[in-house]
Amino acid sequence: NTPEPQNSPSKQTVAFPESAEQQQQEEKPSHHPDVPHPPIKKDPSHPLYDPHGYLHISNFSQKMKKNKIRQIFDKMPEIEVTDVETGEVKTEKLDPLDIDKQHRKKHVFFKFQSPHHATQAKRMLLATKPTYIIDFKRSRKWDPKIQKMRQERELKRIKRVNEGQEKRDIEDQVTPLAKKTYVEQLIWKQTEVGTSMEKHFGKKFYQKWITNTPFTEESSRTSGEGTHVPAYLKEYLDREVERTGDTMQDVATKPADTPSNVVDLDTSNHLTPEQRREVTQHATDVSKSLPYTYLPMVSSPQMYNYRNNCEFTCGKNENNEKTVGFLHGLFSEGHVTVASPANLKHIPLCSIEICERMDKLINESSLDCYEKMTHKGFWRIVKVRNNRDGDVILMVQVNPDHATSEQIEEAKKFIVEGFTSSDDWHSSASQFTIKGVLWQEYNGVSNSAPEDCPVSCLHGEEHIYETVLGKRFRVSIKSFFQVNTLGAEKLYSIAMQWAAQNCEDALLLDVCCGTGTIGIIMSSQVKQVVGLEINADAVQDAHKNAELNKVTNIEFALGKAEETIADVVAKYRSQFKNIVAIVDPPRAGLHPRVLRTLLATTAIEWIVYVSCKPGTLANDTATLCLPPNRKLRSRLDTGEEVPMPFRVIQQVSVDMFPHTKHCENVMLLRRCEGGSFISREPYMDLYNRRIRGK
Repeated sequence: NTPEPQNSPSKQTVAFPESAEQQQQEEKPSHHPDVPHPPIKKDPSHPLYDPHGYLHISNFSQKMKKNKIRQIFDKMPEIEVTDVETGEVKTEKLDPLDIDKQHRKKHVFFKFQSPHHATQAKRMLLATKPTYIIDFKRSRKWDPKIQKMRQERELKRIKRVNEGQEKRDIEDQVTPLAKKTYVEQLIWKQTEVGTSMEKHFGKKFYQKWITNTPFTEESSRTSGEGTHVPAYLKEYLDREVERTGDTMQDVATKPADTPSNVVDLDTSNHLTPEQRREVTQHATDVSKSLPYTYLPMVSSPQMYNYRNNCEFTCGKNENNEKTVGFLHGLFSEGHVTVASPANLKHIPLCSIEICERMDKLINESSLDCYEKMTHKGFWRIVKVRNNRDGDVILMVQVNPDHATSEQIEEAKKFIVEGFTSSDDWHSSASQFTIKGVLWQEYNGVSNSAPEDCPVSCLHGEEHIYETVLGKRFRVSIKSFFQVNTLGAEKLYSIAMQWAAQNCEDALLLDVCCGTGTIGIIMSSQVKQVVGLEINADAVQDAHKNAELNKVTNIEFALGKAEETIADVVAKYRSQFKNIVAIVDPPRAGLHPRVLRTLLATTAIEWIVYVSCKPGTLANDTATLCLPPNRKLRSRLDTGEEVPMPFRVIQQVSVDMFPHTKHCENVMLLRRCEGGSFISREPYMDLYNRRIRGK
């Protein structure tokens, strides 16, 4: 919504209705290009008043840069604008004041001098390219409410700086739960997981199913107050009643599957029996607010020094001295200092000693550390990977723009000699061997170099080997591998158990397989495994890992999951009765097209979902659990096969990251049979309490 233009022919004020009945009687504003949307506030003295005009294009070219976008308006004719005070008509160039382009989506937001300029720009853009989808929506970047929130946040930051509390300790920043007891950590994480699942899962489920689904007078009611059933779903339930002979209430309230073959995999001695009962009771309380079974969290077998992958930054500490460690404070608040990780509980001793050795080497060097503010300096990061056998590989990343070729060659020799000439610099308590020293040159702004940035080996080998559940895997410096090896064995054991109990005479589909870790581990429990991966390098590593473990019943398909799933299913549909899919996506979750493909592939009956972020897990599972939409009504009428949604059977969290706020989650979903997905009493209770606030 934007303010009304000064020269608009309509001078009527917008009356905001006080009730829902009055709002229904209010006429909707026209969306003609010549008539902008009504303003939020028309009073210029109001703090949220904004005289500018905005445009939003939702199918713009993603590769076009801002300077080329401005060239589009340079070619447009000038527009006539009437001065409100003098009444003089003058011509102005139609040029946006600001452009906000979202690179990952084809969305561009324009900010103009007035709503009249935005209206004229919309007319001219539609005449230039009618395929544009344009409205008067503004970007969050220019939202006055967002700007007000940022101002308040900045005032709070200034207050913290003045009070000397602008930065937390490095221990509180990296391991915020380290001061709690372990049972308190588990209960805190279970609460956060339950709250996140309750919020995201219930909100998305009900906004798409209940609140946005048009109901008709013929809609029926199942048992329970307020549990409406759309007419097209009632037709499907009627067919199920005729087919099964059950009553409508029996079909509509069919209970979910009872969790089966669940064993207590938590064999660690970190908790006493009383503490374990306390965690179990808390998980039972969390389950009451969820429409499925939430099992007690599995504790980590190793609480301290468990990280096998550490990345340290080269920078300056608070005393402006060269230091290697973790960034201290928030970069958005201007804090770019580095603090030592020596007192952190989750960093292994070998990584701490390598960090201290690198600290000493860069202080002996004449080259400076890289500064994020000025983008100058040479030393950037040092990355360390180790395994349970004590083998270590490390990589040093530098900025080649601020050093000559001779200095770079001398720095390479200096690093190799500093880490491999002798073992006097590390203690006898840390028994490790440096297998390889790697080198990477990168001049980008962020420390995260792209995947195609080359890495050269200065000394030794480029990879190490790690064993998980009897399988041996090759781990390179950039490959993904769980940071807690012993915790990963617990995580994969649960996923393997839940998938194997449903994999009899079934195909295991490993979606987002990466280097094939999960598929290779589960290959001994199933007849056939097919891994799907979009990264070619990861597929090559997966083939090498399969050869290393002499696994013959696994193959890998390179390509997008939404495209390769159909080919794999068509190839093996006649050989296997059911297909079990296991997914372990990154923190962002699965792509919507992958979710739609999994939902549409009726041969997939079970899904084991492994996730490290409860929010994305809730959103993805809510999409998989939504019932058939209205577009499938014609297919239902003709008796065609309609892909039924999934329902959640159970979920368990695994504490892979003690002393931090993160954990891994494993969820089991099963394809609905008949009308069983319509059992909605627990969802309604969740919806009334969380969404409606009852």
